[in-house]
Amino acid sequence: MRIESIETLIDWTREVHFHLAKALAAGQQIQQEERARELLEYLQQQETELGKMVAGFEEQADPKALHTMVYDYEVHSPLEIDRLSDKPYGTMTYDAIAADVFASHQQIQELYRYLLGRSAIPEEQELLEALLGVEEHETMQLSQQINRGRDI
Repeated sequence: MRIESIETLIDWTREVHFHLAKALAAGQQIQQEERARELLEYLQQQETELGKMVAGFEEQADPKALHTMVYDYEVHSPLEIDRLSDKPYGTMTYDAIAADVFASHQQIQELYRYLLGRSAIPEEQELLEALLGVEEHETMQLSQQINRGRDI
């Protein structure tokens, strides 16, 4: 997906979360380790919910911010959504699954920070800050739950 505006950035982010959820669910079907299977189930549910949250921004956002063009997006290479489906979550360890999902979230956050540093209008800055805040908060919650799962 080509990111040309803040609106397509939101679409891209939503799709990343939904594709990640789908890949996690597929891995859950073949994962042999119980703890890893439970992690995949939890992460799949969280990614689905996060995708819905991100989609909600399109409905609430200022149209001026949504239609702001992102001219230099190519400098930062975003995640390729199609590659998320190729992740072998069904054969990965608990820690490898967690690390991979965190890496995806980090890339999304880095892209938001990059674009925030180049935003031109207050409405765009406000929207990017809100999106980044959601990503950071949800990643923190995932981290806490994953660490609890390690302790079990």
